[in-house]
Amino acid sequence: MQQKKLTTLCLFGGLVVATTNSWKSALAAAIDNNNNKKNGEVDAATLELGVRVGADDAAVVAGAAEEEDFCDEASDCALELKQLRALKVHTAAQASEEVADTAAGALFGPEAVGVNMWTPESWARSLDLLEKSHSNTSAGCELQTGATCAIFSCKESRGPTECKDLLCQCASGWCAKDGICLPSLRAVCLTDSGGTCYADGCDASRGPTTCSAGKCLCEAGSCAYEGRCFQFTDTGGTCRALPCDSSRGPTTCHQGRCLCQSGHVAVSGACVPLEP
Repeated sequence: MQQKKLTTLCLFGGLVVATTNSWKSALAAAIDNNNNKKNGEVDAATLELGVRVGADDAAVVAGAAEEEDFCDEASDCALELKQLRALKVHTAAQASEEVADTAAGALFGPEAVGVNMWTPESWARSLDLLEKSHSNTSAGCELQTGATCAIFSCKESRGPTECKDLLCQCASGWCAKDGICLPSLRAVCLTDSGGTCYADGCDASRGPTTCSAGKCLCEAGSCAYEGRCFQFTDTGGTCRALPCDSSRGPTTCHQGRCLCQSGHVAVSGACVPLEP
């Protein structure tokens, strides 16, 4: 195997032209540089150490990391190649973690993952508090949302409603709070929308759902009513290209939608505290 082939090494963001006999020194310098990093951190540019050669050398470079006869038997080249392979594995894992962290902390975008969102546990606790509040109050359950349905149907954002006497009022078991219908009893906040997802995903008409054991279940912060999940945390705002507007209150961007953070529900496009 020919040893003296011109190889281009990409080190520290620059190009170093070297012979095969001297590329070992460049690689060793890269490894030493990374060994000096604190907490095992690795120089990003160094980790992108690459080799570019002519077409006739492609096979040599491709197999260099696996074939130790690429190096002189008396040299420590084989050890350096092993170090390079380990370095590349570490780089791939580190890059994967950084991408995941970036997505989780993204302020906006279709791939953004929301933070401090409602969980099934926190939603259940709030439902318990609502039920306790309604059972202890003497004022009773307010049914009127303040909206009319003389021309248009009641908006879905108001929750489970019925049009009676041209007025949008809450369905049985639901009480109006700030213009939206919230469950007065935890039992009426069903999680099962009635849809199935054994073969395909849940139909969009079911609202915000997740597929679990073949069933389309409502996401935390929503309740099923007549086959549809009503979302109480969606402000209606989007964050695909820009962060959620501050006028919407305490929101978090989740997959391009501006959702209320835990402890809040959306009222007229803004997040307000869910208080009994």
